[in-house]
Amino acid sequence: MTYGVKVLVLGSLAVVLFDGAASLLSLQGGFAYSSAAWGSYVLYVAVGFFAARAGGVWSALRGGVVVGLVDASLGWGLSWFIGPGRPPSGVVSLASWTTVAIIVTITAAMCAAVGALGNRIVGPPAKFE
Repeated sequence: MTYGVKVLVLGSLAVVLFDGAASLLSLQGGFAYSSAAWGSYVLYVAVGFFAARAGGVWSALRGGVVVGLVDASLGWGLSWFIGPGRPPSGVVSLASWTTVAIIVTITAAMCAAVGALGNRIVGPPAKFE
């Protein structure tokens, strides 16, 4: 498994686990599930940062898109199952889900671009030979 694929797999797993944890904490702590969105943004930035190390800005943007789609589907599905991700009506039309998926994916790509910029500022990782 290449480094870039590992970043995508770990980033996707992290965002789904975060959604699950935020859902449980929301139920236990009595706060709005939506207020935990900042955690997803941090994960998107991290994916962008590390994906940029694998292949530059385009890899970071692709990573953001992939992780955003995972978040909008599996992450939202998990939070729906737990409870806080469910809309009041209990149903979501394909058009509504598509709109949310597009917004989440664009947001994730923009955050990943910030991560790529951070990677550019920090520079390449040190090589220990």
